Parts: sequence; C-alpha cells; structure tokens
Amino acid sequence: QQQQQQQQQQQHEQQFTSGNKNALRSHYSTISPVVERFKSTDIERLMSQSIGYDETSPVSTALEKRYRELQLQKRYLETCLSKVPLHKFDKNRISTLKWKEDLEAQLDRIDAELGSVRLS
Repeated sequence: QQQQQQQQQQQHEQQFTSGNKNALRSHYSTISPVVERFKSTDIERLMSQSIGYDETSPVSTALEKRYRELQLQKRYLETCLSKVPLHKFDKNRISTLKWKEDLEAQLDRIDAELGSVRLS
C-alpha cells in the first residue's frame, strides 16, 4: 500500500512537472508570456500616445522610456503580490512565501530604480 502511494505520488509529480509546465511557470514565475506580450504592446502604445518628446535629446527619451517600463513592471508586480494566496493550510505555503518574498524584493529594486530615474 505504501509502495502504491509512492508510485501514485511519483506519477502525479511527473505529470505535474512535465505535462503542465505552463501552469507551473505561470504560478512560480514572476513574468508569464502573456504578460510579456501585454507589457511590450502597452509600452509601445504609451510611447506612441505620449506627446512632448524632445526629439533632439535621446537621453531624455531613453529615460522616459525606462521610466515607463519600470512603472509597468511595478504595476505588474503589485498585481502579482495582491494575488498571492496566503492560507494557513496551504500545502505549498513555503514556496508561496518564497515567491512572495521574491516579488517584494523585485518591487523594492524597481522602486529604487524608479527613484534614481526620477532624479535624473
């Protein structure tokens, strides 16, 4: 009976890790392919809609573009953080907490970089 349970658990782990890579990636990865597509189109849309660019200054254009990218990343990380499930009896609690800590660290890094871009 214990052997059967071990075999079932191994089969489940194999099925989960090999057959469902996208679900695993979307849960544990901070950036999914869909979000990457959204971010790139959103950045392009923001760039095309913005007015008042100083075409003669490539430095200011690059800074504005970087600032917008950082804002989008920050918005995405805040959304991810708001969706992190933290239940007492979650069987993946440790990995969920680690994921949350990683998101918070990335958010802190982006906030610091946003501050330096604002000062530039």
